[in-house]
Amino acid sequence: MIKNNNIDFTNGGTSLDWNSEISSKVIFEFIPGEYEFEVIDFQRGTHPGSEKLPTCPKAIIKLRLSYRGSTLDVDKHLFLHSKMEGLLSDFFISIGLMNKGESLEMDWNNIVGKKGRATFHNREASNGKKYFEVKKFLPPNNTSTSKGGF
Repeated sequence: MIKNNNIDFTNGGTSLDWNSEISSKVIFEFIPGEYEFEVIDFQRGTHPGSEKLPTCPKAIIKLRLSYRGSTLDVDKHLFLHSKMEGLLSDFFISIGLMNKGESLEMDWNNIVGKKGRATFHNREASNGKKYFEVKKFLPPNNTSTSKGGF
């Protein structure tokens, strides 16, 4: 498993020994676009507060994407605050636990193993680190062209 910032790249590779030759070539790269994902983990946390959002609970979900025989795990923090209700709704609609236009009591204990679709993009943080992250969760009946899936 190769860890790059908060992104895990799994390419099935092989062990190296202490004298192995290496190169600087990119092992593998996910390109921005639409991907199918599976929720593989969920943890509860707390957002400490910021200029944009006060202290509130947060869900830390791990999404697994699959593309051309490789997998990528992406963390997404979902803040439990009324300002984020649209994003929370989009997530639950994407994984099929909510219908558009309806209300839902969020059932976090039932999200692991659920599948959905989202658009992903590359973002460079102010510290120079690059992240591959969710841009928008999509409804299950979205029929646009996708890059990958299960």
